[in-house]
Amino acid sequence: MCICLTRSGTGWHYSNTNYVLLGLIAQQVTHQSLSQLYQNHFFIPFKLNKTYYFAEHFPKDLQSKFWPGFYKKYPATPNNMTWLQGAGGIISNLKDLTLWGQALYQSPALANNFTQITAGMVSTTNGALEAQYTSGMTYNAGVFRTNTPYGMMWYTPGLDSGYRNMLAFFPCQGLIIAYTMNNGGTRYSTHQVLLNLLLTNLMADFSVKKVLGAYQNKVQLPQYCSLPPSKGFNLPLL
Repeated sequence: MCICLTRSGTGWHYSNTNYVLLGLIAQQVTHQSLSQLYQNHFFIPFKLNKTYYFAEHFPKDLQSKFWPGFYKKYPATPNNMTWLQGAGGIISNLKDLTLWGQALYQSPALANNFTQITAGMVSTTNGALEAQYTSGMTYNAGVFRTNTPYGMMWYTPGLDSGYRNMLAFFPCQGLIIAYTMNNGGTRYSTHQVLLNLLLTNLMADFSVKKVLGAYQNKVQLPQYCSLPPSKGFNLPLL
């Protein structure tokens, strides 16, 4: 993730350091630890019962449940992720990732959240709608957006020395995809390959197509859903 500290209109840069600073500021202002803040504002309210942040080493009973992680061929199963501080250090499972995706993008409790995220991703120029949404990858409030062969996708990737994960939302289908994987031997194109494989199979499934069609008939789809999809995935940071 990053917080983008650039002059308005000039672009943005990826920097974990800014989230570390944000975490320090949050603790200073609230007089609470990051663990307390996460518990009180995210884990407990959204019932993320298998999501944790520890300020020191993870407890032994929790470590015993980790799948082995690797960086290239070297073991990298974490027992202490606090070097990430406010930029990470949270562990979770697929069920909780999906619950968080629903809360972030679809929950009435955070009804304005997705609106605020998307608002920062539309060009302030008078360019056409297609130019605003198909000009490449954009970023706002911890979420990336890009056009894909399946329409617009909002996504947050996760990466540390041993693992990768993905939480992606396709608003034109009402579809949330979450997955995790071992980082050993992966390449920058791994997410593109996995997303394409998952979506190709999902879209070919009759029962899935029926559910997605019912969603599209039920809700008022955003205007950008009428734009042509891209020819491929373009996720250069992953």
